[in-house]
Amino acid sequence: MKKIMALALCLVLALGTIPSVNSIDTAYPELSLTVIDEKTVFPASSAPSPMALEDRYMSDAMPDHLQGQGAYGTCWAFSTTALAEISLINKGLADKSIDLSEAQVAYNVYHSFSDKLGLLGNDSLTDVNGTWLEDGGSLLYSIWSLSAWKGICDEDTVPYDGITDDTVLTQDQQRASSAILTDALWFNMSQTDAVKNMIVKYGAVSASMYHSDRFFNSATNGYYQNVTVQGTNHAITIVGWDDSYSASNFNDRPAGDGAWICRNSWGTWWGDDGYCYISYYDTAVSASQAYALEFEKADKYHNNYQYDGGLFNGYASLPAGYGYYNTFTATEDEALSAVGIGLFSEDVEYSVMIYDAKTNEPLLSEEVCGRTTYAGYYTIELPEKVSLKAGDEFSVYFSLQTNDGYAHIMVDTTYADSQFVYAADNSNAKSYFTYDYGRPGYSLSLADDYDWCLRIKAYTEKEETGISGDIDGDIDGDGKINLGDIFALKGQLSGELPVTAKADLTGDGKVNLADIFYLRQLHWKACEK
Repeated sequence: MKKIMALALCLVLALGTIPSVNSIDTAYPELSLTVIDEKTVFPASSAPSPMALEDRYMSDAMPDHLQGQGAYGTCWAFSTTALAEISLINKGLADKSIDLSEAQVAYNVYHSFSDKLGLLGNDSLTDVNGTWLEDGGSLLYSIWSLSAWKGICDEDTVPYDGITDDTVLTQDQQRASSAILTDALWFNMSQTDAVKNMIVKYGAVSASMYHSDRFFNSATNGYYQNVTVQGTNHAITIVGWDDSYSASNFNDRPAGDGAWICRNSWGTWWGDDGYCYISYYDTAVSASQAYALEFEKADKYHNNYQYDGGLFNGYASLPAGYGYYNTFTATEDEALSAVGIGLFSEDVEYSVMIYDAKTNEPLLSEEVCGRTTYAGYYTIELPEKVSLKAGDEFSVYFSLQTNDGYAHIMVDTTYADSQFVYAADNSNAKSYFTYDYGRPGYSLSLADDYDWCLRIKAYTEKEETGISGDIDGDIDGDGKINLGDIFALKGQLSGELPVTAKADLTGDGKVNLADIFYLRQLHWKACEK
């Protein structure tokens, strides 16, 4: 698998000393920006293993279909899509007939995207070669694309068959989505127990291998290579393991028994109906990066407030224990129900507070506190929803405590390499670092001074019902869901009042008893709030 972000070195760029702000007498350290490449070793969590592990295990959340990638270098998109399908099946949110679009995932990584809220500005991406299907990719690209709600839709909406480098998707096709990414954890395949636990918890993990036919035993479907190679060239999906899989099943005998059970993207004609066994001792796989992803249905949230729509793989190292926040402006009346953050640090103790950006008053009754494990992207549900009106300015504020004294927070910024150029338009971004612990203030604008924006997001729901969707249930137009709406709907059913479009709550083109039952459900939800 080619790595688009294969920069020559893991660059550490010293970006100068923070200027004194508002006369605070503080010794400001240097800020640094670090690029993640294919040789990066992700930090290991010290969290204890949460479960006893069986000698042999295979996830039972496998989709019925197993499509081949054909001649294109889209293995990374196939592995990403497999993780999404398996996650939804594993959580009971889909059945095994689910089939999501690999073509859309690959297309959205390589093409500019206009987000619904317009917060990404004039971000642009130029594919230098114009061969996005052949250029390869990585799971990190998928993660940043999907966390920005660049869609992952059904296969029928954007089919893989017939896709070419000249294919152009409409804006609706790019945004179409059946699921959203909520969490992504990063670790190393050398952490065997961690990998096994992630497979049990999430259904599968993505990793990468160095493939050559010379190392594949077609009689046993075993794969093992111990030749020193430059990185990896193929993304795979690991769905289980077998500690007793014999070392004799490989062309070259490894040091011991045991193998990962791998779901490939070459169709059912290859291997064991598309599956194979890769030795624990395979040098490329054991040294590769691994990813576990978690998804929800696309209607989980209504809006995604964000500035980081790009694919820059890197993090800023900021002093731990202080404040890191993005400020947003609500575009409509809604309820803030969750926040997200990308972290390279492991075992982070975090606290989250939501502030009124104009008054600096807290909008939650208390801080939301917790602890992460591995590096990755985390979505954090708020225990209480924050009511927002259109035009309200609010800040999503994190404070982070880490093992090494630095909060390594994922950022987005402008960069280029030999394959494409990404221009990050941070003119809309309100992204800050502050030494004023406990509330925004005395802040350094990372967007203005460094052209960075923090990967901090805010997720909202429709406030009328506390759920996502276009149906509001406000039949009488008073801005609330209450008994007045039930009386108004009954009046329309009896002919005492004129029928309105709002009354068709079920969307079946009629106003009938089904709409009464649906409205009662919305009314109960509103009362529960």
